[in-house]
Amino acid sequence: MVNRRLRFSEEVRRLRESAGLTQNRLAERAHVSQSQVSGIEAGTKWTTRRAAERIDTALNAGGVLVTRFAEGDKETISYASWFAGVAKAEAAARDLFEWNPWCSPAYFNAASTPTS
Repeated sequence: MVNRRLRFSEEVRRLRESAGLTQNRLAERAHVSQSQVSGIEAGTKWTTRRAAERIDTALNAGGVLVTRFAEGDKETISYASWFAGVAKAEAAARDLFEWNPWCSPAYFNAASTPTS
């Protein structure tokens, strides 16, 4: 079976070189870092759909890279059914906040809470 993520990586490199762009220039056009472009092309980094769309636009690929990204993204790790929703929500999150299940407002009011 062909590694679909590798196909995405190879397609980015091929399109970038065909356009006569350096990794740095592609990164500037796509508003991503040069190290991200380098990692994608080397197959050592995966990216987000949003970044894949920006790279696709920067290379005038007409959706080819977005399609390759979607194919490769299907090879992500499978999660237990009870956790799959959490993983999907975290991947789509724009802001991350720390949450501690052991810290609740009741603890902060402990000193003022009457005891028996």
